[in-house]
Amino acid sequence: FDISKLQSIGSKNKVKFELQQIDNKIISLCKHFKCSKLAIEDLKFKSSGKGKNKKQKEFNKLCKNKWRRSQVFSHLKTLCSSYAIKFVDVNAAYSSFVGNLQYGNTTTPDMVAASIEIARRGYKKFEKEWFYPQFEIEKI
Repeated sequence: FDISKLQSIGSKNKVKFELQQIDNKIISLCKHFKCSKLAIEDLKFKSSGKGKNKKQKEFNKLCKNKWRRSQVFSHLKTLCSSYAIKFVDVNAAYSSFVGNLQYGNTTTPDMVAASIEIARRGYKKFEKEWFYPQFEIEKI
């Protein structure tokens, strides 16, 4: 889903409506594929002081304000509870690195490998000794 053009319009209600429609589409895909869990990265932004320069301010505005993660997060959580889908937030640490080691190849780009790793962590979150996957080391 690409909402970059909506961000430049400036209409907050339009952006909010479109984000809710995206959430509804995600839930309809979960229902279609009979998913029992929806895994999302547990990202928490630390509140920092004022930006040191103009680029830092623009980056913070883009990542914290225009992304509207908390709105998407809470709406997805509400939809999951109403459709009996388990909402799981997982630790996102090293998901790109581990995903590329396990699933990365020429047909699987970085973001796909990371999302597969997030899905694996969400699926096995409440099992013991699951976090660190076993890697095979090739002998030369």
